[in-house]
Amino acid sequence: MNQLGRGNTAEVFAYGEDKICKLFYEGFPEQAIEMEYKNAVEMNRLGILVPKCYEMIQIDHRRGIIYERIDGKEMLSMLFEDGDLEACLVKFVSLQKELLRYHSNRILSYQDFLRRLVDKKDQDLLKKIDVLPEGDHVCHGDYHPGNVLVRGDGTSVVIDFMNVCRGPWQYDVARTFFLISEGKSSKDTCESEKIKKVKREFGIHYLKTIGVLYKEIEPWVNVIEQCRKYEI
Repeated sequence: MNQLGRGNTAEVFAYGEDKICKLFYEGFPEQAIEMEYKNAVEMNRLGILVPKCYEMIQIDHRRGIIYERIDGKEMLSMLFEDGDLEACLVKFVSLQKELLRYHSNRILSYQDFLRRLVDKKDQDLLKKIDVLPEGDHVCHGDYHPGNVLVRGDGTSVVIDFMNVCRGPWQYDVARTFFLISEGKSSKDTCESEKIKKVKREFGIHYLKTIGVLYKEIEPWVNVIEQCRKYEI
């Protein structure tokens, strides 16, 4: 298979003419792979604009998921190439608002998702998770410009469904704000000052564009920040 890309959890290969195989690294938790598959199937069922999910497969000692192939560029790459922050944000926020219009009780709650990350000995953090309000909005959970593909015709598609869960809209906005303004993809990430500056600006303008005050999401941001050490 022809490799198209690679990330922290998997490699992506061409799979026939119009599909791709997201092949997870050997030893990656089965539960997480199955969760992504179930999340993708549910998003397809709801009619959300995401790649069609076909099946799970096994190749040697590795598990994979077959998706529809989407030919497009990451919104993150376009942001650095074009430098048009405002236009990028309008498209970015519009797509997230569209996603948050959907509701489902067939996916994991965001509180259970966070509880699975946290060390059981960290009772203070678990209690903070417990008191956060519930909800049934479809939350992507990892919504940032690197997980949005923009096609040649300008339409956008969301990818990567491992962190999808249900919850109040504030949770997903808080996750996005944290990821694009402060979060790192791994402990070994070394970011240039240019990238840090762009991320800070993006976070501030993101909240303005989506029309949310920081105080509206602050309880979730605080918990997400504390959970992050268990996630990366």
